[in-house]
Amino acid sequence: MLPQNQGAVRLFMGTATQWREGPMGPTGLDYRALGVTADWLGMTPSAQLLEQVQVLENETLKIIRKARRDGH
Repeated sequence: MLPQNQGAVRLFMGTATQWREGPMGPTGLDYRALGVTADWLGMTPSAQLLEQVQVLENETLKIIRKARRDGH
């Protein structure tokens, strides 16, 4: 992992149980939980950090949706 991504991965993993759910499954992370988790981890929230977490969130949603389509 690139050093510049470590904070985003740490924050993303810290919010692993904070997904919003819809009728078809996860729709995205609860962003209010991001700020709380960042505080607990001693991180300073920033637009860049949010953008990095959103990349992880979007890629995770793609994997989840593909697994559902494939019956896993």
